[in-house]
Amino acid sequence: MLKNILSELYKVRYSQSEEHLKGVYWKILCEEFLQKFIKESDTVMDIAAGHCEFINNIKCRRKFAVDIDRRIKKYAGKNVRVVISSAENLPRSFNNLCDAVFVGCFLEHLPSKDAVIAVFKNIKRILKSGGRLMILNPNIRFSTATYWDYFDHLTPVSDRSVSEVLKALGFQIEVNIPRFVPNTIKDSLPKSPTLVKLYLKLPFLFPIFGKQMFIVARKKN
Repeated sequence: MLKNILSELYKVRYSQSEEHLKGVYWKILCEEFLQKFIKESDTVMDIAAGHCEFINNIKCRRKFAVDIDRRIKKYAGKNVRVVISSAENLPRSFNNLCDAVFVGCFLEHLPSKDAVIAVFKNIKRILKSGGRLMILNPNIRFSTATYWDYFDHLTPVSDRSVSEVLKALGFQIEVNIPRFVPNTIKDSLPKSPTLVKLYLKLPFLFPIFGKQMFIVARKKN
């Protein structure tokens, strides 16, 4: 039932101007920060890609965008292959294919911790040995007051709990930034693209304004 009204929820949640700003910010985030974890020769998959802000802006050789919503096709760039699938049941044809997988603001939408484990196991299956999983997600430790203000937030996760389960599943944590960026475009932070670029270059600001965690984990085998 919930997945049938997601598009209506997001229309209520973000205005057109906010959606535009999100696109601008994602471009900056990819260019100024996330790109350093991805080679231009890599094969990259964006899980629960939504509006494809990440996969459209990252530079790599092969791009895949996965989502259960077929409307993703209108957002994906021409060089992005769209895969309509749940994250818990990715096609076997992707086994050991990807150099990197990105998961952005998705774990909190899963119905249970079991679903989170299923997603991570599927990601491990499609990653090459030594491949990277990159996670950008609201951190319940620092956004408790607003975490449940969104109707589609179902499962609370933190940088500590995510790191723990990833290690148990055979990943090595390379980067763990508990507080990285604000939760949403609605957070009280300057909206200028220039200031966003500056923010990403000044990591001492992350613990002040950040409410989302950023984790990079490498598949060990």
